[in-house]
Amino acid sequence: KFHADFERWTLLTGTPDPILDFAAQMNVTALEDPRFTMLHSQRTVIVDPNGTIRQFIDGFNTGDVKSAYAAYETGDIVIVDEFAPHHWIGPNAPQQWAADYEKHTQAAGVSEGTVKYGAPTRTEIEGDVAYVIVPTTYLYKEHGQPRAEEGQMTFVLKVEAASWKISGWTWTGVKPHPAKSLRSVGKIRPGVH
Repeated sequence: KFHADFERWTLLTGTPDPILDFAAQMNVTALEDPRFTMLHSQRTVIVDPNGTIRQFIDGFNTGDVKSAYAAYETGDIVIVDEFAPHHWIGPNAPQQWAADYEKHTQAAGVSEGTVKYGAPTRTEIEGDVAYVIVPTTYLYKEHGQPRAEEGQMTFVLKVEAASWKISGWTWTGVKPHPAKSLRSVGKIRPGVH
């Protein structure tokens, strides 16, 4: 009727009461209208866990720890990564992981670490929980030499305060190897970070 491209958009449908409740949670003005069933403001809400994942990775890449930490839920977090102690669990797991990452980079001579990522290869959403796999390439220098590590990150997210928050993630990748340059590696898909 309104020519929506359903390859790109999923529209909220249902009975008025739950839709009005959801709209209020998302700060969207909505009201029932017998001509169209429902009218709402022009505010667009992206109800997608991938925005939270981008917020976390982009925060890591730019050193914006406030933004990266804001992507996490407030409860217990689980992180699994390739450097010791390999797992972090609890409400302070992100901060503990970041401190151990810093120790690891200093001990290994790692600098200029950045994560390039592509579109998710799998997304499962069931109610207020989601499971998302994202292809990644970790690029960095080790003692001044460009290195690359292709892999993937797997995220578990939960809805908290009407938005998606990370409750856990894992890194899985191949052994690091020499990279041609930090700029020539890591372009997983055109137009994607």
